[in-house]
Amino acid sequence: MDASFTEDQEMIREAAATYLRDWSDRGGFRKQVDASALDYGSVWQEFGIELGFAGLTIPEVQGGSGLGDLARALVMEEMGRVLFTSPYFASCVLAGDVLAAVGGSDAEGLLAKIASGERTATVCSLTSGSVRSGEITGVARNVVDGGTADLILVIGGDSLHMVDASKAGVIRSVFRTMDLTRPQADIKFAAAPAELVASGAGLSEVYALSEARSAIALAAEQAGGAGAMLDATVAYALERKQFGRLIGSFQAVKHRSADMMVLVEAARSAAYQAAALAHGPELFAQAAIAKSECSDAYFAVAGHAIQMHGGVGVTWEYDMHFHFKRARAGMGLLGSPEVWRERLAGCIGLEGTAA
Repeated sequence: MDASFTEDQEMIREAAATYLRDWSDRGGFRKQVDASALDYGSVWQEFGIELGFAGLTIPEVQGGSGLGDLARALVMEEMGRVLFTSPYFASCVLAGDVLAAVGGSDAEGLLAKIASGERTATVCSLTSGSVRSGEITGVARNVVDGGTADLILVIGGDSLHMVDASKAGVIRSVFRTMDLTRPQADIKFAAAPAELVASGAGLSEVYALSEARSAIALAAEQAGGAGAMLDATVAYALERKQFGRLIGSFQAVKHRSADMMVLVEAARSAAYQAAALAHGPELFAQAAIAKSECSDAYFAVAGHAIQMHGGVGVTWEYDMHFHFKRARAGMGLLGSPEVWRERLAGCIGLEGTAA
């Protein structure tokens, strides 16, 4: 089996990495964190629209590039390295995967809008309320990028509705969580007009499929964050001196650095393999491996990075604590490692056999 990346995939990764490095050098996520109000405008214009990353995995017939989940994993890995803050995850991953999974002309029309980058979207479920006669009344909590998305996809048990966030009856309360780089919002729908996108008894299985694909993309982002923490820590260990020696020369530091590298490489491998098999029968098992492996690896590596930087690792000037907080928040996003391990046990017939 040839596990190497294609020339196109390497080109996409390098194009993304080049832009993201420049974005980071221009202030990156710190501009968003320090801003009084979230504004993705210029970032999304450059990355999503002009460079065309908004339509990376959306089929060409809907205006995208149709490059597949492995190309997306490579781009998400680069995003994770710099803590990229943009609508990409909510709009192109969460919403895009749901629409691709449900299919149909209405979903394809919305995918075309997302692919162009001119409209962004997010996904939520009502924690209370209902949909009646084309109107939604209720509340959705902790919606990723819920404060900025143009379109809100509301998932029900057997239906999918779309709400235009600019319409009357949509009240959004933006708040910042522990992870300052991924804002969320509570959304109150007060008889907000809703368009039916899809319905049917089998939608629960469809949502599970889209969630698995999204979890693989998130896992790749986490592997990228872990890789960035390893690189930063090794560089610090090779310049910081203690007792007249570089701290990287101490055996304990070498051992912990080696442990971090093992975690990073295992996470990368899990994410790449899952992305490569995202459209096959092993989707759920691979997603479970990738999400649980990468979540744990990112959290552990970010924690090691803080400790090996000493006191400065938790200061505002260094990125370690931002990564640590995103790693912690990401563990619960789309399901914790424990949840995915239980799903993996079910996939391989071990469910209910634990002592």
